[in-house]
Amino acid sequence: QFTILGDKNQVINPYLKYNTLEEVGNIFSSAKYYRLSKTYRSSNEIISFANKILHLNDVECVRVPTNTPVIKRFSEDIKSIDDDLMNLINSYKRIAVITKTYEETEELYSKLDKTHIRKVDENISKPVTITPAYLAKGLEFDAVIVYTNIKGKFMESEANLYYVAVTRAQHKLIVYNQNM
Repeated sequence: QFTILGDKNQVINPYLKYNTLEEVGNIFSSAKYYRLSKTYRSSNEIISFANKILHLNDVECVRVPTNTPVIKRFSEDIKSIDDDLMNLINSYKRIAVITKTYEETEELYSKLDKTHIRKVDENISKPVTITPAYLAKGLEFDAVIVYTNIKGKFMESEANLYYVAVTRAQHKLIVYNQNM
């Protein structure tokens, strides 16, 4: 016996889209399909924000609302990001800066204060991890900054990737330069 789990909302391959995972159940004659709609990772405010990205109304959060709103900023000022990181470091243990692309990760990393930041592939202990969204899939952090430069916003065709980025946050989410 084995269990197959998946989340169609987190499919980030633009060439592989499906509406339901029920098709997997049809492959095995004795399979049972169960649709789960509750999420345990993120706060109610983060899930409400994420639901709007994919126009969902069936994903429910089981956590009690924290009254910690998702913060939206429109700026490419590195000092603003460094200030946000310092504030997050004072309140949370595991923090991520998630970008859209590897190139954006590299560019932002080169500009930020590296005292507290490590790249996702570095084997060193620092409270902040910086990574592109496609490498953040499956990870979770206490607080997340999702950053794109003003010209590199997530497009509608990249909504699932954006959804993955914001749902890595458990308690605090700050989004830079995105109005999708």
